[in-house]
Amino acid sequence: MAEHTDQERKGRDKLRRTVVLHADATVGRDFAADIGSYAEGLGYASDVGFVVRTILGEALANAILHGNYELTSEGLLADPGLVERRRNDPDFNQRQVILDYEVDEEKIRLRIEDEGRGFDPEGIANPTDEERHMLSFGRGLYMIRQMADDVRHLGRGNILEIVKYKDSDLESN
Repeated sequence: MAEHTDQERKGRDKLRRTVVLHADATVGRDFAADIGSYAEGLGYASDVGFVVRTILGEALANAILHGNYELTSEGLLADPGLVERRRNDPDFNQRQVILDYEVDEEKIRLRIEDEGRGFDPEGIANPTDEERHMLSFGRGLYMIRQMADDVRHLGRGNILEIVKYKDSDLESN
């Protein structure tokens, strides 16, 4: 479920929107498509839609699962039913994720804020370490960092701000 808390604002060369999401990361795909289409209209590279979809999908999944539902990757693997239980638990299912995005002629800025406890981004293991190669989790934040030009963790680690510049591409990151 998505609830628009701020009207979409399209200037001549700018798109800005703030959206409140309730426990459904798949809704982010619609916004990613909107962002990608608008950016391509401003002359961004044609792969910007893929980049935004990937970044936003990973960021929203992390905000909901790890932030609002307070689940670890290891816990998800050990108990796949845990997500459904948290989704039905009033202590977790009322939490929101705020997605704020802006697209202009220079950059795409995404800001994702969850209501979880936060985390220390420096404490996240590197998925390229040899002992982590075969794990089926732990790559989301790594992919975001590889695809974006600037990634910052704010607040108590529950706010993620991401920037992708128009003149950058995947090869330069």
